[in-house]
Amino acid sequence: MVRAVYSEATAKRFIEDAIFLYAKAIEAAGELEKKRYSRLAVTVIPYYLECLSCYLYDDFINVKLDDAEKRRDLPKPVRRFRSVYKKLLKEELKDKNIDGIRDIFTIRNKITAHPKGRSSLETTDKGWERDDLSIVYLKLKDLPQVYSHFYPRHLNVIFTEVHDFVTNYVTSIKNNLTEEQYKYVWPEELISWKSSFGIARNHTL
Repeated sequence: MVRAVYSEATAKRFIEDAIFLYAKAIEAAGELEKKRYSRLAVTVIPYYLECLSCYLYDDFINVKLDDAEKRRDLPKPVRRFRSVYKKLLKEELKDKNIDGIRDIFTIRNKITAHPKGRSSLETTDKGWERDDLSIVYLKLKDLPQVYSHFYPRHLNVIFTEVHDFVTNYVTSIKNNLTEEQYKYVWPEELISWKSSFGIARNHTL
């Protein structure tokens, strides 16, 4: 019997799909389609980060997450990134470097992955805010609090934050990575995105 082994670069599939949806959001003629593609991309992007964190954690750390990272206030993917960073560089990943990524997981955990049956907003001195759920963004302050309010301009903010975080993170730990590991985690897709979309296009929509 012949046995084959197949390994899929899951993180790369997620980021490719997210970038595809981003392009569709930018190119769409109607507002409804722009918002629809934007919402789908926002839903996909956290899974890219989660896959990267799992890949690195599984390669470098072989204990339960609660034993490696005591910060229970953080999303698990962020805890994994912190654990790997600390093990490889013998220093803590600072909060200011992860606040934007935490905001992206706030979207996933409070808006897309566990949505309310009905979202309710009220006007405050800070603008429209949820009155049925506490949503606080630490860094990316202008992101929507409701699923239906995401536009391409919000994708630009989110993709830029993911690009900056991953490139800085991987650059920091690069000397501890094998060629295979580096090839997997280096965000060449996001770097290409930034050169094609992140700067050259108008993101006022």
